Order: sequence, then C-alpha cells, then structure tokens
Amino acid sequence: MKKSKIIAITVALFLIPALSIAANQKAKVNSAQAETAPGIETTSAQGIHEPGTGIDDPDTKAKGSQQGLIRTQDVDEEGDENDDDVDKGNKNQAQLNKDNEEAGSVNAIQRRSRVANAVQTMLQISENNEGIGQQIRVIAQNQNKEMEEIEESLQGVKQRSKFLRFLIGPKYGQIDSIEERLEANSGRLEELKQLKDELSEEDAQLLDLQIKAMEEVKEELQSELNLEESGFTLFGWLVKLFN
Repeated sequence: MKKSKIIAITVALFLIPALSIAANQKAKVNSAQAETAPGIETTSAQGIHEPGTGIDDPDTKAKGSQQGLIRTQDVDEEGDENDDDVDKGNKNQAQLNKDNEEAGSVNAIQRRSRVANAVQTMLQISENNEGIGQQIRVIAQNQNKEMEEIEESLQGVKQRSKFLRFLIGPKYGQIDSIEERLEANSGRLEELKQLKDELSEEDAQLLDLQIKAMEEVKEELQSELNLEESGFTLFGWLVKLFN
C-alpha cells in the first residue's frame, strides 16, 4: 500500500511540470494564431480585386467609378451644349432671314403709302388749276400705276432662291425692266417740275414737296435693285449676256 502511494506521488511529480510546459506552449500557439489572424484578414480584404478593375480597395474603386460617371456626364453635357449652340445658330439665322423679309415687306408698304399720298395731293392741285390741271392729273395717275407695278416686279426679283442667285444670279431681265421704268418715272417728275412754274406760289411749293417724296421713293427702289444685283455668282455674267 505504501509502495503504491509512493509510485503515485512520484508519477504526479513528473506529470505536473510536463502538463505545465504543455499548457504554456499551447497558450503561446494560441496567442501567435490570434496575432496572425487579423493580418491575414486584412491582407485578404485588401488583396481582393474586383473583376476587371485592378483596384485593390473597393472604396477607391467606387470613387473611381463615380468620377468616371461624372466625367462621362460632363462630356455628354458638353455635347448637348454644342448641339444647342448649333440649333440656336440655325434658329437665329432663320429668324434673321424672316426679319429681313418682314422688313422688306414693311418698306414696300410704306413706299406705297407715300406714293399714294403724293398722288392724292397732286390730284387736288390739278383740281385747283384748270389750265395745266389735266396734265398734272395724267402724270399723277401714271406715277401711281407705274410705282405699283415696280413694287410688284421688285418682289418677284426677291423671290429667287439663294441657290439660284449663287448659280445664275438674280433675275436680270426683271431688274432691267424695273430700271427702265424708274427712268421713265424720272422723266415724268421733270415734267412736273416744269409745270410747277405755272402754278401759284402755294400750289408750286406743295407740288415741289410731292416731287421730292417721289424722288426719295425712286432712290430707295434703285438702292434695293443694286443690292439684288450685288453678290458673287458662278454663271451670272453669262446669263446677263443673253438678257
């Protein structure tokens, strides 16, 4: 019995240091694993690449994607602005052409009104003068008819398209016809100036004002004709030879 106790005590004395050493080693191993594990997780988290991006950090990848989207939106917006500029330019040109046409129509209406007023005044003067009144009346009526036809012909000249103007020039035949009528108009105004000397001072001054009004209208028409003839044309010179 004593012998068994002695053996048990002896074995215990050997096992206690061994178990202590084993416990210490196990604790060191666990501690080393604990220190190594976060590094592995961090490395794994940082080392994972998104497919096709080559970016280690997902946050960086997200920021890069957002910047890419912003740059794409900037390019799209810049393209839209350029398209808007082109559209605005076309609209402005169209509006300018429309304004020019409207301005031409307004000028024609104003000239007709001035001619009508001048002719009406000349007819009144003719009624006050029996001797030469008939001559003034005929000239006034011819002036009114002639100027109306000139305005209509001028509108016909302006209706030629820009392409045809560039290719073959304006309507030279109509322009020549208008210029001949303007020359005839000038001749009739000279006749009125001669008749003015046979009128009373008051009627002579009144007639002189109407003559000046008609001359101003004639000058405006001549200026518009000159404008229609100006500008470059490819074969206009050749067309003009046959008119």
